[in-house]
Parts: sequence; C-alpha cells; structure tokens
Amino acid sequence: MAGRSTVPEGGSEQDYPHDYLTTAQTAQRLGVKPETVYAYVSRGLLTSERAVRRRGSRFATAEVEALAKRIGGRRDPNGSIERIHTHLTLLADDHLYYRGRDVAELVDHRLESVAHWLWRAELVDVAPFEVSPDLTDLARRTVALLPDSARLTDRIRMIVAAA
Repeated sequence: MAGRSTVPEGGSEQDYPHDYLTTAQTAQRLGVKPETVYAYVSRGLLTSERAVRRRGSRFATAEVEALAKRIGGRRDPNGSIERIHTHLTLLADDHLYYRGRDVAELVDHRLESVAHWLWRAELVDVAPFEVSPDLTDLARRTVALLPDSARLTDRIRMIVAAA
C-alpha cells in the first residue's frame, strides 16, 4: 500500500530486498520536482520510507519504475515536456496546438474569435466581449483593496466574488 512507512530502529539497508532511490533520484526519474514526488506520496501513488542513517526519504526503485510507466514519458533533463496531448491541447516538438491548430496561427485572430473556436470548434469573427462600465469599476475598486503582493489568481477570485 502506498503511503509512508518507517524503517525499524536498528534495521539496515541490507534488511530490505528492494533497491532504493533518493527523493532527488526519484524526481529525476519521473521528470518532476521533489515537491511533486511528495505530492505523489500524499496521494498514495508512491510509498516513502525514512532512510535509516541519514536524513530524507527513500523510494523503492520498482515502485518508482511502475509509476513512471503509469504516468507516461519522462521530461527532458531541462524540464521541458516532450509531448502532452489532451482532447483540446497538444504540446509537441516545442509547438502548442489547440484543436489541431498551431497557436502561432491563432495570434492573428481576435481573442473573442479564438475563445469562440475553443468552446464551439468554429473559428469565425465574433463581436468583441462587452463589459459594463459598472462591472469594470467594481473590478478596479476590488483590486485596489488588495495588497500589491496579491497573486493574479487571487485577484481574479476576488473580482468574481465581488461581482
């Protein structure tokens, strides 16, 4: 069962039949950050064990390899993703595609037209989105109340809540 277990006091590396990887090695093998490795542990996708004579965690190589097969290909060492494909998005060969169109083509269209195309799979000229002046004023007043350090996502949440 995935989760966290502790190696008993007095146990040695030889007491355990598995080969183990450090957190850094596990992250490198999976092509993720160490924080993501611990997220996998918290979600029950990996089991971590406390290393006996040193700080940190270790992970059974066989379990890491099994997870690597389940989650798909590795990322390049520089952190870029080789290929992502969803029903809407494809990231391949350093190009981003939405519904089969290269994003480089879409920049020539208005935002509203691209949004319509993403939602309805129909790329047509549509009228600009209209926002009421009252709503714009409310959004500006709401953002003015937030600290400069507020993240964009937090600003958007506050504007939506105020509206």
